[in-house]
Amino acid sequence: QHPIVVASRPMVVLVNDLRVYLLPYPSKRFFMAQKVEVDISGQKVAMEGGLRAILDAWRLDAQEARSLGQFTVGAMHINVAGSATAGGEVLVGQEVELSRHDLDALGLDYIALGHLHLQQQVADRAFYSGSPYGQNFGEPDRKAFLLVELVELGSEPIVQRIPTSARPMVT
Repeated sequence: QHPIVVASRPMVVLVNDLRVYLLPYPSKRFFMAQKVEVDISGQKVAMEGGLRAILDAWRLDAQEARSLGQFTVGAMHINVAGSATAGGEVLVGQEVELSRHDLDALGLDYIALGHLHLQQQVADRAFYSGSPYGQNFGEPDRKAFLLVELVELGSEPIVQRIPTSARPMVT
């Protein structure tokens, strides 16, 4: 009745009137299959370019979805430039990453991000939910999950931070 979708590659899934854009963690094997003899920095550039090409196609698809009265949501396992870890470090240029502009330009109603354990908003409608409990002692933040409500097409999502009962990790 409620199928589970596992995305091992970028894909779009329709669930009732909700179009979901799934982006698993970028795989070099997926993006570099056609490239030969590319150094590490060239691989990063090629992978980020490949991700942006996917987002460009999705942007057009999302416009069509809105014209059909469908909400659009992204579920993405990706780094966003300028995001912080739960330990407070800001990640820039260390891994394959997208920018805030990339996510804003996509124009989805909401984007749920995974990879970093610190809950934070990184673009107009894009949030890392963080982890619901501490993964290590470098995560002193109060753990929570996000409850997101999409009320009306084109309107801002209602995002509520709901604290969990996870014990705080202290040093």
